[in-house]
Amino acid sequence: MKTTESINCDDGAEFKVRCLACQNDTRHHVMLSLSRRSEDEDRWWIENYQIIQCRGCESPTFRYERIDPDSEQYDEVKGESYLASKEVLYPSRNTRPELEKTVFLPFPIQIIYREVLRALAANTPVLAAIGLGTIIEAACKGLGEAARPRPMINSLVTKGKLRAEEAEILHSLYDARNASAHETRAFKKEELLHALTMVEHILTTIYLLPHHRDDLPSGAD
Repeated sequence: MKTTESINCDDGAEFKVRCLACQNDTRHHVMLSLSRRSEDEDRWWIENYQIIQCRGCESPTFRYERIDPDSEQYDEVKGESYLASKEVLYPSRNTRPELEKTVFLPFPIQIIYREVLRALAANTPVLAAIGLGTIIEAACKGLGEAARPRPMINSLVTKGKLRAEEAEILHSLYDARNASAHETRAFKKEELLHALTMVEHILTTIYLLPHHRDDLPSGAD
């Protein structure tokens, strides 16, 4: 196999991709790049490794691109064939936007919550399920409960800090966490996204609503 490399041959090129910081599709320009063309007797392929930067907030992203004969597409409007590229961005753009005012969550829960979002984006369902269960356990402990998870949750209902419906959801999610951790059960992404919505609702109810009150309109003069 023969391989040739070129450094910074893409310098100045631009791509429009979603910026995680801006939370919008923005122009990114190439800052550094390595282009590698490989070929053997039967086929060839090109791989581009690039560090790109948002034109707006200047946040960096790693971009990988592969082009090969199998990527050929046909443009029906122009009536001609072209080679499409396979693009991978890191960090992943499949990340679900985090809650507003996440910074007001207890710091350990912030860390776990953001790791769950990254696990879902990376399509690692076992880690995501374990993380969701860990959030529940950390939230209960943060509210002053020191027993095992199921008694912790029931105690919070008794004290009026959780509703019975929310406790039922937490019990189910914690059981799912145990199934992932001990039985290596991988849940479907749709199931985990639904579970994440429930966890976010409970985190909002317990921790974030007091901080959102300041954003509400007031009738006072």
